Amino acid sequence: MAIKNQIYWIALMGPYIQKIVKNKFSLMLGIILGIDVSVKFKNGNTLQVKSSQYYHLLCVLGALTYATSFSINSKNIIEIENDLMNKFVIKFNPLSIEEGNLIELLYWGPKYGANFISNDENISNFRDKTFRIYSKNNQKIIENREGIKFFLRYIQTNNTITETFIRTLHHINSKIDFKDKIVIDAGAECGDTPLYFASKGAKVYAFEPIDAHFEAMKKNLGLNEELSKLIIPINAAVGKDGLLTFHRDNSVDIGTSASFVYNKHGPNARTSEVQGMSLSTILEKYDIDKVDLLKMDCKGCEFFMNDDELKKIDRIKIEYVAKGKYKIQNLLKQLQNSGFHCTMYRDSDSKNSSNIAGYLYGTRIKEEQ
Repeated sequence: MAIKNQIYWIALMGPYIQKIVKNKFSLMLGIILGIDVSVKFKNGNTLQVKSSQYYHLLCVLGALTYATSFSINSKNIIEIENDLMNKFVIKFNPLSIEEGNLIELLYWGPKYGANFISNDENISNFRDKTFRIYSKNNQKIIENREGIKFFLRYIQTNNTITETFIRTLHHINSKIDFKDKIVIDAGAECGDTPLYFASKGAKVYAFEPIDAHFEAMKKNLGLNEELSKLIIPINAAVGKDGLLTFHRDNSVDIGTSASFVYNKHGPNARTSEVQGMSLSTILEKYDIDKVDLLKMDCKGCEFFMNDDELKKIDRIKIEYVAKGKYKIQNLLKQLQNSGFHCTMYRDSDSKNSSNIAGYLYGTRIKEEQ
């Protein structure tokens, strides 16, 4: 299994290694052996990388390949320019979570068409995929063109920025006016989707079961004073009433996958007891008569809805995971029998069949299909 994983890393890094690395063969051999490596670049710079840093090495190689210029000093401090105008400095060793998130952004962002500025310019007149990264009180903050802000330390870059604000995976239909609409967000993580829907004018009930994610969401909501007035953060899981056992890996990163339905992390998974709430309980507790959008990214909780609950939902968007006895065919049939007109689609890099993972959107409002 170890060799398979190392070959996987080489497959991902290969195109970038060919472009900018001088010691290609010794680097690839080191990765195959799973050891610390020294990366010698064609511009004469060198970067020391630990075996535990292969993912961030991928991000570095990608970011430096896309860059207009870069330099690395003897202390493993990287200076990178993407556009001849804006410079970013990253201390790679030791690599903090904040700095790690920054190098991820400088890789994934340009890959999907984003650009980043590091100065004090007002970005409201820039293109949609422009982001400003700056420091305040010794904490880095990222801001999108609409003024939505996140602490760089308290995000999961692929979910928070790349999926939500660069690839716009949560955009549904440009004809929908979300002003004063009710959104239940099951799986709000660090607050990216609640802030996204609130920026469209919706009132959002943001459910996040994992304590670390919930605390990150509260910190990020604190950066967005006006939008946060439209968001009710709730530290609970959606799906079933009672205490639920969640399984997750041992990472401390924001955004690690967690579920009370599946345990994909094996016998060494970290577990936590989380208060769960059925949709019926949520509707009653918060006095909600109608849900304009139910957004679910909750790793299996979508299979616990009942027909009576669905009667109070107009639109539903699910990033589903179907395993074992939980079949996407059954969920689709349930929604169709409840009066939803449904579409299934893929919008990610997953290699899984759509029988296993994907997106499902349903609406019962015919004139807005």
